[in-house]
Amino acid sequence: MVWANLMHRGDSLVQSTVKHPFTAEDILYVGLQPLTQEEVPRMKELGIAYTIQGAELLSNDVIGQWITAHGFTALAVHWDLDVLHPDSFHSLYFNEPGVPRFTGSSHGIYSLE
Repeated sequence: MVWANLMHRGDSLVQSTVKHPFTAEDILYVGLQPLTQEEVPRMKELGIAYTIQGAELLSNDVIGQWITAHGFTALAVHWDLDVLHPDSFHSLYFNEPGVPRFTGSSHGIYSLE
């Protein structure tokens, strides 16, 4: 898991390149698809706060409160393209020709419309 490496709790070789590791308190993982069986215990072990994306979006107020509570003055935001449905965005690894749908990871449900 990328976050484990960024928190210095992953692969020793990879995490050795991270000069300023994150703590669980630094992370709010917003809009995830349902976690796989492997991801649930790992997220709990890492202590990362996260939300599963349902029909309703997480409000800006909730995110703003989290930012204020942590005293952040700057943010890094990362948007994964794999939140998009594989049929809507063909450049994703989920759409590799000749490869069946991935079953070991969740994939997106959203379109660009």
